[in-house]
Amino acid sequence: MPPAVAGGSGRGKKKSAPGGSSGVKVIKKARSAEVIEKEVAELEERVAGLSLEMARPDVARDITMLVKLNDEYEQTQSRLSELMEEWERAEAT
Repeated sequence: MPPAVAGGSGRGKKKSAPGGSSGVKVIKKARSAEVIEKEVAELEERVAGLSLEMARPDVARDITMLVKLNDEYEQTQSRLSELMEEWERAEAT
């Protein structure tokens, strides 16, 4: 395969450390509980929608689509867990 298709030669690309740590610490401003709650509600709706979509027989038979939806479901669930922790911290302040 040509290098462009196979991922290139790697020249000119600097690999970063895992997690993107470059020695610079970014401090995020705390968000209000209300803002977090809105995002939580949106993600909960998305999780529910993904669950319904994965339960459809045509999707269940299409392993490629099922894996794609499941990956998105897991990523959304993970983000939802992070938001719940952020919400708990916001409520405690």
